Amino acid sequence: MLGTLLKTRGEEPEDMRVITFSQIKREVCKKHGITVKDFDGRDQRSMFCRARRQAWWRARQETKASLPQLGAWSGGREHTTVYHGIQIWEYARRGEEAPSTIRKREYSKKRWQEKKSRGDI
Repeated sequence: MLGTLLKTRGEEPEDMRVITFSQIKREVCKKHGITVKDFDGRDQRSMFCRARRQAWWRARQETKASLPQLGAWSGGREHTTVYHGIQIWEYARRGEEAPSTIRKREYSKKRWQEKKSRGDI
């Protein structure tokens, strides 16, 4: 069940509240201006990916949910997708570019230069 693995926030009783992944997902969707259906969908546009990454990162910080559980609760994604999304979000929080993003950009540049040298462009 979506709300079974939880942590509490704060130290004092009045500040203690239970948070679930469903709550995190709704808060993040509202912040990013998307629907929960979009969040769980297959669309890979950056606005949806950013929301998923933030929600997964928050869930790892604020709940005891495992990566496979987060993936299942996010439209049936693999745990490796969740792990990668969390890593990307951590780089972004530090203001750094993720190594995988750098590799993709360098590969695209190399392919473009090859096509240009062959006269395909």
